[in-house]
Amino acid sequence: MGIPGLTTRYTPARNDDIDRNLAKFLNWRLESPDDRDRLHVTFRLLNKLEPGVYQYGTRTVKVRVTYSDYTESKQLQVAEVGNIFVPIQGFITACEKRELDLVERRAMRRGETGKGELAL
Repeated sequence: MGIPGLTTRYTPARNDDIDRNLAKFLNWRLESPDDRDRLHVTFRLLNKLEPGVYQYGTRTVKVRVTYSDYTESKQLQVAEVGNIFVPIQGFITACEKRELDLVERRAMRRGETGKGELAL
């Protein structure tokens, strides 16, 4: 059974290491039963502006890939412009609900969508 509002997996831009790692993270979440219900929100809030820079709801964020010697793996980190980088999972958990509410209210004020729909 599919996720309402989500018909595809995240497809990264070619030759963009950050976007490839972001796609890997998002598509992994798509397979995780714990995150599946909320993942469509992340997809709907995320819009790539340029390499390493995304719009997440109303926020412009930078995304980077770091390598952790401790876990011996790559990690995605996110920072709002001018702020420190934090792990992407924590950022999404902290911001997702508020950003969805802000974007939906803004769209409804403009009369662009019906209640519960989102045009990004």
